[in-house]
Amino acid sequence: GAEVRCGADWIEIDPNPLQKLSSSLPPPSSHVRISTYNDHRIAMSLSLLSLGPKGMAVEIEDPGCVSKTFPEYFKEFFRLT
Repeated sequence: GAEVRCGADWIEIDPNPLQKLSSSLPPPSSHVRISTYNDHRIAMSLSLLSLGPKGMAVEIEDPGCVSKTFPEYFKEFFRLT
């Protein structure tokens, strides 16, 4: 459904084609809870959901799992946002 473009060191995902289906989809949630399963990659990549629609709350369970590769990740993330 989404348009995906990529290069050697980047990826761009355009979800706009999915908006055509919006009449048949349930409304988006205003709160998302992410189970990381102690995987820093899940925590770090899905934290980007918080940059989505205004008013969407994103809760990362066990955010401390990022300490194995980037202990300051959330400090830096919040600094940038």
